[in-house]
Amino acid sequence: TEELALFEEALRREPELPQALLGVSMALTQAALNSLAEDPRGNLDRAEEQLDRVLEKEPASYRAYYWKAMVAKARGRYNEAFDLISKSIEFNPSLPLSFAQLGDILTKLGRPSEGLDHILSAIRVSPKDVSTGFFYLFAGKAELELHHEAAAAEWFRRAIAIQPGNPTSYKYLAATYALIGNKAEATECWAQFRRLSVPPALKQLAEKLQPDIAAGTKSSESRLRDGLRIALTL
Repeated sequence: TEELALFEEALRREPELPQALLGVSMALTQAALNSLAEDPRGNLDRAEEQLDRVLEKEPASYRAYYWKAMVAKARGRYNEAFDLISKSIEFNPSLPLSFAQLGDILTKLGRPSEGLDHILSAIRVSPKDVSTGFFYLFAGKAELELHHEAAAAEWFRRAIAIQPGNPTSYKYLAATYALIGNKAEATECWAQFRRLSVPPALKQLAEKLQPDIAAGTKSSESRLRDGLRIALTL
């Protein structure tokens, strides 16, 4: 992306510049989280290595702890993500996005009601935040885990209205429609996800879900994952 290219150029000029290291890590991690990375594992490995370099120079960098939390979240290491985002909040307790992410991580840990409280609080505190689209995604996921499918679908539609180019919103909305048996809407949203995401995204998603399927186990985010498994067949 253009954003990543700009940070990469800054890093070439100053290889140890913390802001550049953070910028590249942010862009790499966001791509992995939003089905836009050709090699998600490679993205996350590089991001984590660079964030560790930032923390060597700036041990109290709340941004570095925030993005390390996002790396852990992308890898499914939610307890670690919880500890890291809590550390970020300890250094900067005034960032609504951190509390929204805390809420999303709580949802992934099987605590959606508690998570939703944090997410809705972030929306109330900062209703015009640049990250509002992500707040809506997080709220939708929490509502889905609470079996509030109609509320979840509305949050996902609101996220799409703000971020129409983000494939994740369509993926989650497709999963929600799939769960309630609305095949036509699920198919349309799934087609949008496939159109907007990178070509390997579908294979990556299937591989991510495969351990659950093979082991016959349920994730802490069982409703979302069940919906995604259905959507994969569309």
